[in-house]
Amino acid sequence: MNQSEPDWYDDLHGNPLRKKTFTNDLADKIRARTLPTVKAPPKNYRKYWVGGATLLAIGFLLFTSDAPIFDRLPSSATTGIDLSKEDNIIMPSDSKLMNLINKEKEDGYQQYFLHKEIIDGTSMLLFTNKFVTGQGRMILSAGFATWTSSKLIWTEERLGEIDIDYVTADEYEKAFLKRDVMRFSGQKISIPSDSSSHLLFGPVWSHHVTKVRITDENNIQYDVKVVDPELVSYKIWYSFIPFTQGIINVEALDKDDLVLDRIEIK
Repeated sequence: MNQSEPDWYDDLHGNPLRKKTFTNDLADKIRARTLPTVKAPPKNYRKYWVGGATLLAIGFLLFTSDAPIFDRLPSSATTGIDLSKEDNIIMPSDSKLMNLINKEKEDGYQQYFLHKEIIDGTSMLLFTNKFVTGQGRMILSAGFATWTSSKLIWTEERLGEIDIDYVTADEYEKAFLKRDVMRFSGQKISIPSDSSSHLLFGPVWSHHVTKVRITDENNIQYDVKVVDPELVSYKIWYSFIPFTQGIINVEALDKDDLVLDRIEIK
């Protein structure tokens, strides 16, 4: 008998079909020798299964945790997009933007920085408020700051202004009920970095106005942002639309989409 063959192999060899050869003793011997080899593998598999399940549980916890795994791009919200590490662009702080805006400050004006938004890698939309001293009048200004890579500086160009009759919130609400004041107004200006687009913007005085809707002469609607600066008692609405010489319809709506007022901008 070979070493690898069981000790009952010789009993069956040469006469496997004879019943007297396959005795109860031989059956017990075969069963006793074979059962341990059949039952052993599940014990090892169980170890691997437990280990695999543990690894899967750890992986699931890491995947569902709040800790960031991948870098996410910031949106172009009020704080803008940080491009300071790209193309050697130095992003200015709000105070430096105010210094830039006030370089050409006229006498009798107090200016306040209200809102900014990055347009592309080298231009920034700016909104400022000018308070006319002694006249009770404010001016909403829209302009663009442009990055000059050759000089490594930002330059500012003011392109649009809207006069605003200054009133307190209570005074405005009283006038609003009497329909003595304009709820909102608007203006269209060109964009220096994109001759194929226009910027529409304006103030919103009434707190009843929560959204603004813009429709062009082809009845195409465009997205409008409404921001609420902290330093003034009015909101600012603005939108970028394709260049057009047609009439733009602008509507002020409340939270229930009821049109409170409308204007046309040519």
